[in-house]
Amino acid sequence: DHHGVFSSTEMLLLSIVGCLSLIGSTAAQADLPNPNIFVNNNGSLVVDGADQPVVVNGGGGLLVNGRLLIQNDTGSETSEAVDVQQRLEQLQQQLSQALQLLNQTQEQVNSLLAANAATTIAINISAENQQLCSSPWSTLVISGVSFCHKASTAAGCASIFVIPGRVYRNVTGWITLYQFGSLDAFSSNVGGGGAYAKVGDSLSIWSGSTLIWAFAIGLYNHSTADYPKSVCPASGGSPPDASLSNFWSCESGNSQSSFSNGFLYNKPLFGPNAGFQRTLSQYTSAALELRLCMNEATSVEDVLLNAAVISVS
Repeated sequence: DHHGVFSSTEMLLLSIVGCLSLIGSTAAQADLPNPNIFVNNNGSLVVDGADQPVVVNGGGGLLVNGRLLIQNDTGSETSEAVDVQQRLEQLQQQLSQALQLLNQTQEQVNSLLAANAATTIAINISAENQQLCSSPWSTLVISGVSFCHKASTAAGCASIFVIPGRVYRNVTGWITLYQFGSLDAFSSNVGGGGAYAKVGDSLSIWSGSTLIWAFAIGLYNHSTADYPKSVCPASGGSPPDASLSNFWSCESGNSQSSFSNGFLYNKPLFGPNAGFQRTLSQYTSAALELRLCMNEATSVEDVLLNAAVISVS
């Protein structure tokens, strides 16, 4: 949809088509139904037996002897006659210019479309590249492995923002998280309510105020009646708030039927094989937000980010 791109070109082409239509309709005037009007052998127009020029009323014209007689708005014949060949050459030149402009505009549009269709990696976090793990996040090293996590030890949320530097509509990618302690999937109430409360103990990705995806971590992979929302839905827990729609994933690194606070479960969660893709309702240039949330102190539970690759197009 290139709405508005060709407006000036379209106006020029419409003008040319209008002029060509005028010539065509003018030439057609010679085919008159009156049997007393005809063209003789020398090319003159004969009306009622006499050679005479005839001008069509209403500001039109009549093609006689290869020339176009023009009538003014008052209904009287002008003395000026415009050579048809000259008019055609002028129109052909205008048409050529219009087509050249159209081709140039199309090339520019194609170039812009190609640039927008390309995928841009907006966020790239790994053990070797943790430059984005800055305040209010920080780097945490456990057993020689580096993670990004929330710098504040208190319950709540902390976000970093990345500006892609381009317009986009599609957001794709993957992340790898680790579970520290007794994370509670979608049972958490953090961040003062609203959208923050609905994502639970998780890392969530946002474009402006639009949720792209929420990656929640459950208590364990075990069905329980004691903590229905602390367990992922696939393990028998309750589903998240309806406002999250289908834009969420939930896993747990704890394969036991019990849990421990302050313990790192050595199982990577999500990863490249659990990637996400989200198409927004319209194009945007909004910053991407990565939001870490948990409902208890980090000494008890923590969401640890090990890697993230997020692209926009």
